[in-house]
Amino acid sequence: MDFKPRLLLTAFRDYIMGNISQTKIPATLVDGLTFSGTTSWRNWTYVTNIVYRAGLAPNTNDGINHNYTVGTLAGVNASDGFVALMNVMITSAPESCVCFPKYDLRDAHSQ
Repeated sequence: MDFKPRLLLTAFRDYIMGNISQTKIPATLVDGLTFSGTTSWRNWTYVTNIVYRAGLAPNTNDGINHNYTVGTLAGVNASDGFVALMNVMITSAPESCVCFPKYDLRDAHSQ
């Protein structure tokens, strides 16, 4: 993982989003950038839609915990001002699941 000139905080966010979507997140983000990915675990399948939004967090060091240590790398702010929003949908579940009321997952996607 390349941490320069980006900060550890934003690099970690983008690493997680890239892992979910099986995509390399570009170093330069733009508002509305989207990715999608499918993940499975123990007979559960999830589809995650990710959208990057600017303006929901300030592009600053102000108000950041430990801002003196995380915001000094190459003069880059601790927060780049982008937030990754995830919409996670269950697309299939094990037949034996009693965790939530059964419903047709195809109906959930059409709403």
